[in-house]
Amino acid sequence: MRLRALAAAWVAYWAQTAPPTPLALTRVALALCALGTLAHMTWSGVVLWVWGDLDFGGYRHNTPGHWWWSVVSYTEAGLWGTMGLAALAGGLVLVGLGGRASSLLLLVLTMALTSINPESGGGHDRLLTNALWLLVLSPASRTLSLDCRLRTGAWVDTTPRPAWTRDLFLFQLVLVYLMTGVQKMGGADWMPWGELMALHYALQLPSWQRWDLSAVLGWATPLTQLATAGTMLFELGAPLLLLGVWAERHPDGGRLVRWARRVHLRRWFVLAAVMFHVGIDALMNIGPFSWVSMAYLFAAFEHHELVGAWRWLRRRPA
Repeated sequence: MRLRALAAAWVAYWAQTAPPTPLALTRVALALCALGTLAHMTWSGVVLWVWGDLDFGGYRHNTPGHWWWSVVSYTEAGLWGTMGLAALAGGLVLVGLGGRASSLLLLVLTMALTSINPESGGGHDRLLTNALWLLVLSPASRTLSLDCRLRTGAWVDTTPRPAWTRDLFLFQLVLVYLMTGVQKMGGADWMPWGELMALHYALQLPSWQRWDLSAVLGWATPLTQLATAGTMLFELGAPLLLLGVWAERHPDGGRLVRWARRVHLRRWFVLAAVMFHVGIDALMNIGPFSWVSMAYLFAAFEHHELVGAWRWLRRRPA
C-alpha cells in the first residue's frame, strides 16, 4: 500500500500544472543574459581574440569539439556567422517566437561558441546552457510572448501548463550553491581557523577584481571577513530555498514546514541571493554568473505573486 501511495505521489508531482508566468520571465532573463554576453564580446572587440584561431586573429590554435563545427567551417566567416545566428536565436527567445525550437537553437549555438576555447569560459557557461535546456523542456513561451499573441490574440495566457521544470531550475541553482560551498570548505581561508580571509585575498587578484580596492582593503578587513562567513552560510544553506518553496506550496505540512512558511523563508532566501549576486557583480569580474543565477530565481515564485508585484510597481508614483 505504501508503494502505491509513493507511486501516486510521484505521478501527481510530475502532473502538477500552473500558469507559466515564472517560466516566461525566466526565459526573458536568460535571453538577455545570452544576448548581453554576445554584445559584450562584440563591443569589447575580443571575439576573434578569444574564439578565433591563431590563423585568423586568435591567440592560440583551437580545435572545437562541438558537432556544429563539422557542419559550419571554423573560419572567421563561420565564426561571425555563428555569432549572428546566435544573436538572432537569442532575440527569438527574448520575444518568445518559435517556442522550444528557438531555445534549442540558442542552446546549440551557445555550446558551439563556448566549446571553442575552454580557457575563456567557466561555470557560468554551463549554468546558462543547462538553463537553456530546461527552457526547451518547459512551456516558457506560452505566455508573455509573440507565440502567445499569435495564438490567442493576447500577450498573456494564464492557462495552467506543466510546471515541473520550475523545480528543476531551483534544484540546479541550489546544487550550484551547495557544491560551491562544499568545495570552499577545503580552503582554510574560507574557514574561521583561516581567519576568514578568502574574499580579502580574492579582491586583490587582478583577474577577478573589478576595481582597485588596495587603498581600502586594510581597514575593511572585518567587512570582508564578515562577507566570507556570510558567503559560506549562504551557499551551504542553499537547501533552505527548496524548503521555503515547498512550505509555500504545502502549508499543511509538519512543524518545520509551518515554521518556514511563518518566517517567509523563501522570500528571505531570494532576497539574500539577490544581494549576494549584486555584491559579487559590483566588486568582481566573473562573467555573467550572477545575472544567469538571478534569472533562475523567477522560478521560486508563483503567478499570482508576480502579478501582484507588477501591479504594485505600476501603482507607485513616478
